Amino acid sequence: MTPIEALKSIHDGYDAFYIANKYGDHGTHDEEFKVLSEAVKNDELSGHAIAWIKDCWDCFDGDSSDYGDVENPFGYLLNYLNEHGYGGNL
Repeated sequence: MTPIEALKSIHDGYDAFYIANKYGDHGTHDEEFKVLSEAVKNDELSGHAIAWIKDCWDCFDGDSSDYGDVENPFGYLLNYLNEHGYGGNL
């Protein structure tokens, strides 16, 4: 799985408020977060973006327009990944 695929999977299917994600040791998108975290490990702001998504993102309240705005965590991460050679569209 590429970091772009991981980001898309999280955007489209992750719910931070699902009990296993909020309080469990094994969440629904652990592998995706691992791939994404590894790809951005040298950027502190990306780490903050991932933490926000992990704690606050509810895919049922989002839409695909989130990707175009670099002022939000998904847009920032997509921009970072594209700038660092992981290129791709969502």
